[in-house]
Amino acid sequence: MLPSLHTDDLHADELADRIADLIAELGDTPDAIAHHLAEAGVTGRRADATCCPVANYLRRAEPCITDVDVYGDTIDAWTVTGVLAHVLAPDEIHEFVTLFDTQRYPHLIGAAR
Repeated sequence: MLPSLHTDDLHADELADRIADLIAELGDTPDAIAHHLAEAGVTGRRADATCCPVANYLRRAEPCITDVDVYGDTIDAWTVTGVLAHVLAPDEIHEFVTLFDTQRYPHLIGAAR
């Protein structure tokens, strides 16, 4: 896993790059993403942009992120200092979220955060 960012002088583009890097680590197919999340012990709630497994993974992987909304095709993340990053999610994240919300990966359904 990549080292955490420092929030003192963090810019939105740095946060967006960090999110893109973390997302890339998950894999390039919905099944690979599900496997990586399961291996990491990350779960979430279906149809909940703030507490899906991808959102929970991002908060866990990057402590400076306090809030995340994963809408499938976009990811919005905020830091403790109020920095907002808006990231276009790759197709495999959109596909994973869609499949997760339709119960394709029931082993990833669990408590929020």
